Amino acid sequence: MWIDGAGCRLCPRRCGAKRTKEDPGLCGAGPLVRIARVAPHYWEEPCICNENGSGAVFFCGCSLGCVFCQNRGIALGDAGREVSVEELADAFLRLSAEGACNINLVTAGHYLPQVREALLIAKKRGLSVPVVY
Repeated sequence: MWIDGAGCRLCPRRCGAKRTKEDPGLCGAGPLVRIARVAPHYWEEPCICNENGSGAVFFCGCSLGCVFCQNRGIALGDAGREVSVEELADAFLRLSAEGACNINLVTAGHYLPQVREALLIAKKRGLSVPVVY
């Protein structure tokens, strides 16, 4: 986990939030990763998807707030469930074991420290498919 001098969990937005339930980031993220969906996704561009699908992980919350977001229900941060870094690593490995041609991180920017940690854990446990970000 990346932590600044004040003990704040950092993401690329650097909004300065403590990322607790009481002080979530602009993205709505608290201390744990919140994911809405982990499953093969068959509707990506052909260059990143095969017949087994792309291993999509849809992360909840977003710091952009785009008016025309196609994943608005997920981006608002209310959907999904919270998972630990270890559970996220398990999800990556499960997608790979199911035949996904890659791990496709959808709106993961505000969780990059946790995603990095989960990828390192999964790589140590045998994850070998490419990661799409």
